[in-house]
Amino acid sequence: MGVDGDEPLMAVLPALADWRRRRGADREQDALRYKEEWVRIPAPERVALEGTWLLVAEPGGAGEAAARACARRMEAHGARTVHIGVGPGGGRRELRRALADAPGPVAGVVSVQAPGAGAGTSGAPAVPPGPAATAALLQALGEAGVSAPVWCLTSGAVAAAPGDRIADPWDAAVWGLGRVAAQEHPDRWGGLVDLPPDPGERDLGALCAALARTDGEDQLAVRPQGLLARRLVRAPLAGAAPARRWRPSGTVLVTGGTGALGAQTARWLASGDDPPHLLLVGRRGPEAPGAAVLAEELRALGARTTLAACDVADREALARVLDGIPGDQPLTAVVHTAAALDDAPVDALTPERMEEALRAKAVGALNLHELTRGAGLEAFVLFSSAAALVGVAGQANYAPGNAVLDALAHHRRGLGLEAVSVAWGTWADQGMAADGTGERLVRHGLPGIGARTAAAALRRAVEHRDTAVAVARIDWSRFPAAFTAVRPSTLLDRIPEAARTPDGGGGADTEGAAGLRARLEGEGRAERRRLLLGAVRAEAASVLGYRAPGGVAEDRSFKDQGADSVTALELRNRLAAAVEEPLPASVVFDHPTPAALAAHLEGLLPGAAPEREGPAPEASGKEGDEERLERALAVLEEVLPGLQEGASARTGAEGRLEALLTGLTSATRDELFALIDEELGGA
Repeated sequence: MGVDGDEPLMAVLPALADWRRRRGADREQDALRYKEEWVRIPAPERVALEGTWLLVAEPGGAGEAAARACARRMEAHGARTVHIGVGPGGGRRELRRALADAPGPVAGVVSVQAPGAGAGTSGAPAVPPGPAATAALLQALGEAGVSAPVWCLTSGAVAAAPGDRIADPWDAAVWGLGRVAAQEHPDRWGGLVDLPPDPGERDLGALCAALARTDGEDQLAVRPQGLLARRLVRAPLAGAAPARRWRPSGTVLVTGGTGALGAQTARWLASGDDPPHLLLVGRRGPEAPGAAVLAEELRALGARTTLAACDVADREALARVLDGIPGDQPLTAVVHTAAALDDAPVDALTPERMEEALRAKAVGALNLHELTRGAGLEAFVLFSSAAALVGVAGQANYAPGNAVLDALAHHRRGLGLEAVSVAWGTWADQGMAADGTGERLVRHGLPGIGARTAAAALRRAVEHRDTAVAVARIDWSRFPAAFTAVRPSTLLDRIPEAARTPDGGGGADTEGAAGLRARLEGEGRAERRRLLLGAVRAEAASVLGYRAPGGVAEDRSFKDQGADSVTALELRNRLAAAVEEPLPASVVFDHPTPAALAAHLEGLLPGAAPEREGPAPEASGKEGDEERLERALAVLEEVLPGLQEGASARTGAEGRLEALLTGLTSATRDELFALIDEELGGA
């Protein structure tokens, strides 16, 4: 405590109080820290793969060669394999055509990503083939009605064992996407398996064992020690002394410097006794809203502050900014907070949307790495997200870039360079927490942390030389139930609080959906409808953040009660699990009120009376027609940006749209829906 042993008691008490305060702060910080860990799991005594398995890989090169090696071993375990080759840039339409020719029924799908597909960390494409191809595959399978589990294979994309080095951080992008796909499409997601370079027969045998598992292990790595499974574990420092003290000096470059998280980071950096020169980089630089006020605030704290307009994804522009750093204040640290959040589920992804999200987050980080690798930086800090750590529904466009950041930190450590990637939960009233995404995360058990707490966690991560650490406040009475609501997972098995969480705990009452299928057996139609309506309202209350199911009106549309495309997808998944029946992604909009949806679900169950033609009575009328119209137009808006195959296709689509709009004012609703079906049927 820094007190001489001969000091009187009154001199010791202040030091003791200070020690107690620091211990309390350390415990609070330790409660926020998590990391991934890989554990060895036993191999089954017998591996059997049955039915037809599709292997998807780009023709020629390492991907196809790896797919054929996998096929040989899979066939030795009983599978029939069929190869599907999709050329560079092949999208969902090409895949859909290929799937139409594949023999069925399909037992499983294996997508093989060639290692190094991102062309290394220099000169990489904005959208590497892996996540774009995986998104297109999931979309095409859904359109083709194939619900077989999809497994994605990578090589060297994760650091699962001591000594693992990540050669190309881009390879990790598909892991970020896959974790979100598991939440959005539990019915047709298998998992992720990382193979070693040049896998041998033993490795391929372990792969087959992974594909045959039915125990919820869906994030696996094949290594010499066996099959490893990913886990989330606590990462307390437990009073350990830091590896070093970091006192920022010289110039510290902060990307996204005028954004919410960048500005808070800059304030923290400026609050020290001798603050560094702060170089705040953003696309709009001094023209960004609030930039001038922020700069004056930082200067008042004693920090020399420079605002620079630069897109960090533009390598040449970034190089010019770095070249302009004054020689008497050399660059000593980088803090990369820049991001372009564009929430989207897997089914809505296009290469264009993915490029926009990846440019600021991943491409910018890789440019910073390449351009500063010889600068001897004291700190290279990457702001990642829990979206990549655990998978958050609706963030399929955000998670891949964050997974690349985590992999880049491991890549730099392998090169002997400083790096830490911090996967943040939410900052209270900052970044994602300031919009609907933050509200949804809070409902799921991820409340925000304050800026001061985050700053202290950031310093600890740098000073203790973490490589990848998660900092998040997790409500363990709510999060496990939300995370496993639609799909069992072993990811949380090593978190004691998660194991103690009662089934269905947290949030709104979900009792109505628990054991629903069993309770419906033997009941009459009226009772079945009552039970189903209760389940729909209970699950909607949980997803939409209502205190109790009674707050969800049975005759109001889900949209009017707060549903959007992401929450509608989550509600679909929960109800599909409850009734043990597959449901289309659009079911919440097809049957837009709780009463209408309950009636539809009742019609799907064995022994139910056939559903009559047309919409259910509860969904009919003006409100139902308006919901149908909005859904049809939303589909139209999704179709148009994806038509990039040729100018004639786009012109044709615009012509059809113009024809639709011309007839909109005079056509009846039934005529309009018929016209949409006719004109877009082949889109």
